[in-house]
Amino acid sequence: MEAKRGQNRGSSCCCSPSMDNCCVMHLRINMRLRTTDRFNETTERMEVFARWIVQVGECEVKGISILEDGEPNWIKIPHEFLRKNDEHSVQNLITAVYPHFDIEYIDWLYL
Repeated sequence: MEAKRGQNRGSSCCCSPSMDNCCVMHLRINMRLRTTDRFNETTERMEVFARWIVQVGECEVKGISILEDGEPNWIKIPHEFLRKNDEHSVQNLITAVYPHFDIEYIDWLYL
């Protein structure tokens, strides 16, 4: 039986001598979803995306091959998680990741 990539990584980490001095913690709550300044629709979309990211990390999203005889080491990102590719794509991405960047770019606490 073949192990998933995540299982291989996990078993190699657990066999490391340094693991005797480590405490493995599992994140269960996305703290960004707990902010109160977001609308319900945005929070729901973020929860769906967060669940999908967990599935990717747990190797539950099926890999695809981009070559005929290649390994299935690519994943298809659902359309609802993609940003539109247009003439303002880069600016829209920056705005989504860093809201108010045009005002706050000199504030080290913001960055």
